[in-house]
Amino acid sequence: KLETADLRALSSTALAGLNSDHIKALSTDEVGALTTAQVAAISSDQLDGLTTAGVVALTSAQVAALKSDQFSSLNTDQLRAIETGDIKAISTAALRALATDQLNALTSNQLQSLSSSQVAALTTDQVKSLTTANLNALTTDEWSKFTTAQVQVLTTEQINNLTTANLNALGTAQFATLASDQVGALTTAQMSALETADLRSITTVALAGLNSDQIKALVSSEVAALTTNQIQSFSTDQLKGLETADLVTFSSSQVAALTATQVVALNTDQIRAIESDDLRAMSNSSLQALTDPQLEALSSTQIAGLAAKVTVLT
Repeated sequence: KLETADLRALSSTALAGLNSDHIKALSTDEVGALTTAQVAAISSDQLDGLTTAGVVALTSAQVAALKSDQFSSLNTDQLRAIETGDIKAISTAALRALATDQLNALTSNQLQSLSSSQVAALTTDQVKSLTTANLNALTTDEWSKFTTAQVQVLTTEQINNLTTANLNALGTAQFATLASDQVGALTTAQMSALETADLRSITTVALAGLNSDQIKALVSSEVAALTTNQIQSFSTDQLKGLETADLVTFSSSQVAALTATQVVALNTDQIRAIESDDLRAMSNSSLQALTDPQLEALSSTQIAGLAAKVTVLT
């Protein structure tokens, strides 16, 4: 058995003479005694002999010394043996070198130990390969560090299975990069839990991916937060998802944003739910588009509020 001092004295050239069985025979004390230069010099074939106990014995400095090719050669048992306290020591280059199956082999605790710079360094291929369980194992702080490029490659299945906490950890810039199929993958539970600022940041192109059930899931504060451009982009089918309570929530500017085509598509209950002050804000072209059944559905208060626009209606 080598003394740790003698082991540390071996040059990188001399160390190259060891095979995987020699590495396997090292005690945890001996593994922990290796210099960072020696660790960096160990070949991938030699690393194959490193036991999981040996991996546990590695210090953060030693883990940081592992190069990309060494890291990518570790088997799943070796990877899972890295202590959570040492995870942050992995260089971003080494982390990016992991194959998708290696990344998915990391434990929940290991994934939660990744630093913000490590999360942001993950390749788009790695991100879109993560299982939904592993994605949800990430902390909200880690989710907030996702780059827009990473968000753009999330699959519809990944988005559909995200916890509302992790989804809401994304910022407005990240929400603004979502595509229509990604937005269309949101569950009704996710829709009703969206932060209003995040909802407002979704592009009108992406909003086209929503169906009427998803629109129906929006709570009143979310409906009130919709921009006029977003409202104007809704299709007539999407508008069917608006509850009467939603129309009550509409502001004058939101009502004014409705096009004549959208107004005609509203049912009589929806028309009757619009506040009289807001109805007055409706454009002349939209008022003129009202159908006979819609006009007949107007309450006396709504009609009185439109007195100044009676010439438009006639």
